[in-house]
Amino acid sequence: MPENTSPDNSNYSKDITWPKNNRVKRKNDSSVNVNSQRYNPESKETWPIWFERNWDDFWKFAKRRPVLSIVVLIAAIAIISIGIGGKDWAIGLLISQGSTLINKGVHAQKRYRPFNIAVFYPNPRGDRAANKDGVVQKAGFDEAFEMFDGGVKDTHVYEYEFDVQSKEEFIKPILEKMKIFYSDHNVRVFILTMDSASFRIRSDFSAWRDSIENNDEKPLLICTVASAPNIADLKSGILRFYIRSEEESVELARYGFWAKHVTKAAVFFITKEQKKRNDPYGEKSCELFVDEFTALGGKIVGTSEIDHGGRPAPEKVAELIGSSNDSNTAVFVVGYGTMFKATLEELLRQKFAGVILCASTVTEEDWRPKGLELFPTATIEPLRRKGARAPSEFEKNVVRFFAYQTLLKALECAKDARSTPEFIRYWQKESEGGTTDTLDVEYLANGDTIVKIRAVDFKP
Repeated sequence: MPENTSPDNSNYSKDITWPKNNRVKRKNDSSVNVNSQRYNPESKETWPIWFERNWDDFWKFAKRRPVLSIVVLIAAIAIISIGIGGKDWAIGLLISQGSTLINKGVHAQKRYRPFNIAVFYPNPRGDRAANKDGVVQKAGFDEAFEMFDGGVKDTHVYEYEFDVQSKEEFIKPILEKMKIFYSDHNVRVFILTMDSASFRIRSDFSAWRDSIENNDEKPLLICTVASAPNIADLKSGILRFYIRSEEESVELARYGFWAKHVTKAAVFFITKEQKKRNDPYGEKSCELFVDEFTALGGKIVGTSEIDHGGRPAPEKVAELIGSSNDSNTAVFVVGYGTMFKATLEELLRQKFAGVILCASTVTEEDWRPKGLELFPTATIEPLRRKGARAPSEFEKNVVRFFAYQTLLKALECAKDARSTPEFIRYWQKESEGGTTDTLDVEYLANGDTIVKIRAVDFKP
């Protein structure tokens, strides 16, 4: 069982009214009193003052129902021109009846607004690799909230921290919480981190989505994961936004073989349980690297799965690199948290003489050992569009950066979308001038994303 630090010793979770400022917040849920909004010719309030007071609501209605708005205005002008009943009577009628239409339009709009979002990530308290991943993911989400300045007034962001277990049971509370957010808080977009969680929830989420008849209200799941096999499925409402293992593992295999001239390689990859290859991220990354490296003409001297909270056996490391500990050999290390750092520490301790090829998780400072920069090390970085600014120090941390980018992009899409199909159209549209337009990204028809990358020598 994972370590649990919650006071009641139950699975820790929380749903927070996240916003701490006026930029992104939940709008007051109190219903509009239609009668109080109507213009009363007998009141002391003159119609120009009333109209000015309700101008914002009129504009919302006009944007939502432009044709009907034009018809109402033309009819009002005609009545005033003809002079039926007098000018004051005509204006009073226009405002009184128009306000009713306005409120109906606003209420219709509220069926789609606020277009709320919920983020799900591993519990950041504890010593397991998933807990450490949760710390980084949360930092990215928090930064996105603080940085967003897109003018969303109605969007509310919720968060839920889940405990990770090797069994399937930990998915059930995640899905149940999604359903509660959907029904009680009008959440339509869910952002989920962690490969194993995304992989395991896929079929249940798809079945739940299919059970919702209104196509405009069907929920969406955005996965910020690298290797969940075939996770993206637009028909099932599942999108992905992250550097995929298909690009990362292949690019590092080519970089090692072509740029570093290595002809032999070993692989150390993360797994959930020792001696079981049951982590989608680690298993898929290892498979892709091995296939590409051997296709290029290289030789794999061995692979080793390492428990996510464990350390590699020194003798196993020595066995894999012992006979090939030279500059013609590379080691590909893929994982995160304790396992990732411990594997690199052991390679350094045994004075590995070849090239260390690291997954982009090496950009998280707490997941790499001190002194790594003294050894030949390479990783990948996302490419940016021509003319884009250089990445900040915050953005160089790939794991944190994509949590940040995913929520930013979701907020930008939510500010204009009034249905989930419309959200998808905004999501797959190339951003121009938005906060997420710096990356060189290709959006695929199946809901997947190809983030263009390049391999580089790693320099913290």
